[in-house]
Amino acid sequence: MTHFTKATLFLLFAVLSMARGDEKTWNLVLSDGDTLYDYTILHVSEGMLMISKDGIDSVAIDAVVLVFRRSEGDFWTGAAYGAAYGAAAGAVIGAVIGASSYEKPKPKKNDGYFSQLDIGFEPSGSVLSAIGGGVLGSLGGLVVGGIIGSSSGRTDSYELAGKPLRTKIMVLRMLSKQNTTGSDGGENEKPK
Repeated sequence: MTHFTKATLFLLFAVLSMARGDEKTWNLVLSDGDTLYDYTILHVSEGMLMISKDGIDSVAIDAVVLVFRRSEGDFWTGAAYGAAYGAAAGAVIGAVIGASSYEKPKPKKNDGYFSQLDIGFEPSGSVLSAIGGGVLGSLGGLVVGGIIGSSSGRTDSYELAGKPLRTKIMVLRMLSKQNTTGSDGGENEKPK
């Protein structure tokens, strides 16, 4: 692998890792109609929910009717993925086109000893087409992926109204584990 390829891959993975953010806050809708925005779920006991924003607060679990968060789309995440997929597709397409249209150069007129040397590597049409296709594909993928990434987003929502207290506790504990471990705490499915 060339230094240029290694540097390109390093930059691509750096952009991907910076673009991914951990979402740890939730919005809570209470039975009285109030909405608490951007709170972290700290602890769930049998009847109370400990939450934090600027300080620590507590809410009765029975008062929580909906927990949700909306993640906004991210231009740079989409751009990074688009550039990676575009570079791969462009390199493959460029190599195929270059290999199919390549013609071996005609031998040159004998200009002495150095014209007859075979240096072992001569950039052929397929190699140059693959490089060109990778560059053009990554630029196109960067633009298209950025547009798609910035227009996409998702909403995680958990309806708790009318659910038994045990179910509410289970859902809220799962969400509090996501805040600390970044996983669903070993659960395979998210209850709705």
